[in-house]
Amino acid sequence: MTTTKKPTICAFLLTPYVEALQRSGIDTDMLMARFGIDRSVSADMDGRIPVSTFFFSSRKPHG
Repeated sequence: MTTTKKPTICAFLLTPYVEALQRSGIDTDMLMARFGIDRSVSADMDGRIPVSTFFFSSRKPHG
């Protein structure tokens, strides 16, 4: 049986985005929860999240 692992990325890469959103007054705890990202994981240098989550959460909204 072949096990396929989803690619991951270092969650710490979200830090600049999270900090910029916080400065803009965005509730980043709620936003991160919406994408299923635990704040403790994003603060951990070894924390990992799925690549798809990173790219989806960092996409510029259309509107």
